[in-house]
Amino acid sequence: MKNETARQAYIRLLRERAEAIESLTPDWREVVLRSELIKDECLDGDVTTNHDGFPVATTVMGIKPKGRLLLQQLEKEELDASVILKHREAFKSLDRRELSAMDDKPLAAWQSDFKQDEPEWRIAEHEWQNRITTKQIRAGRGTAFIALAGVVVGVFLTSFLLSWRPFDKQRLSPSVQAQTKTNSTTQQPQPTATPIHSAPPPIPAAPIAPGQTNPAPKP
Repeated sequence: MKNETARQAYIRLLRERAEAIESLTPDWREVVLRSELIKDECLDGDVTTNHDGFPVATTVMGIKPKGRLLLQQLEKEELDASVILKHREAFKSLDRRELSAMDDKPLAAWQSDFKQDEPEWRIAEHEWQNRITTKQIRAGRGTAFIALAGVVVGVFLTSFLLSWRPFDKQRLSPSVQAQTKTNSTTQQPQPTATPIHSAPPPIPAAPIAPGQTNPAPKP
């Protein structure tokens, strides 16, 4: 066909072949499928064809190792498809409140039934995140309460210590107050007078006779 890629051509040809097989009668369809398994080395047997090369009869004698592996793969794929279909039907009636009411172990067991690309698994993961966030908020509130209680206790102790004066005179008896006052008075050092030294009086000079000069003082 025009503007058709090789991939699209393969898809068209294989689809035509598959649709042609599905349009056959049940018995003839069974012969065609069995002949394909024999040619693909999955079954051990013989194929009888007509003049056009189309299979008309088959004889199967057993299954080969490749056929066993193919059988396991097809059974697993069929089981996965049925499980996915079942999950989709259950997802329509899923209630988030049921997940919130589950404990951790039942929630983990429920989540393990799904794959990471399924919506149920993502909802369960979101529920885990909500639980972790809730625990963190509760822990933060507890820490804040303890810190606030510590501040209140610290303020109370500080106010109490500032107001408590065990040696205040108002709490002493009158006799003890008088004794304390007397002791403080006797213990105070008395000021001592410092003597002031005055300069010696000047020595009077000897009288000078007429015609004499005052000799220079000796050093």
